[in-house]
Amino acid sequence: MNITPMTIEIAVADAIDQSVRNTFQTMLGTDVVNISHAANNVFAATDCDAIGCDSERILSIEMSWTGGLIGLLTLVVDKHSADLWANALLSGRECGERQLVCREDRDDCVREITNLIVGGAKTRLEDFNLTMTLPIVRYVKPESVDSIATSADIQIAYQAGSTEFALLASICERY
Repeated sequence: MNITPMTIEIAVADAIDQSVRNTFQTMLGTDVVNISHAANNVFAATDCDAIGCDSERILSIEMSWTGGLIGLLTLVVDKHSADLWANALLSGRECGERQLVCREDRDDCVREITNLIVGGAKTRLEDFNLTMTLPIVRYVKPESVDSIATSADIQIAYQAGSTEFALLASICERY
């Protein structure tokens, strides 16, 4: 199979995009709008416009893949948006007076959403025989996402209802 590197990035970006749309429609009953897409372009996490940061800390949910491609996929979302997703997935279960959900519920829900997105992309990229790791949730300051974004081959920002998030993917090796 003779595939140019740019074709691989486009195939991976398309697989991620289709999986994001399917996951949000199925799990949250909402459509997503692609608000920016760039392959090998600069993504400014510090300005937060592309990911809707409305809190000091954001969530970075990371998974790596191996097989015909070796790389990393990171979902970036602000804490409030992650709370809204978790609240929707858990049928409005609340945790405290001013919290939509507990941290454990939020983390579980974003892990599940990320796992579904990456699993859907993996299915669409079956020719690469990919294996994925479990998602890891990190709470980071927006500027710390810049190093991941700078090295990312694929950066896609989305809006789903009132929430915004971004997916960053790096392809380190191709076999």
